[in-house]
Amino acid sequence: MFKLFDSMIVPILTYGSEIWEFKEAEEIERIQIQFCKCFLGVNSTVNNAMVLGECGRLPLSIVYHTK
Repeated sequence: MFKLFDSMIVPILTYGSEIWEFKEAEEIERIQIQFCKCFLGVNSTVNNAMVLGECGRLPLSIVYHTK
């Protein structure tokens, strides 16, 4: 599931990130968090950092800041 997310969704979310400067895009992070929570089958009130850690994911800000 995460391989599909990384190859199909992340490029769409980070399109044009080279010109975003160093702004935080919380909408993009929210999409990844919702995907991970759905994948794990947990409630929406679960801590976001715990969900990313459980899935072994890093915030997408690392992806679009390194671009």
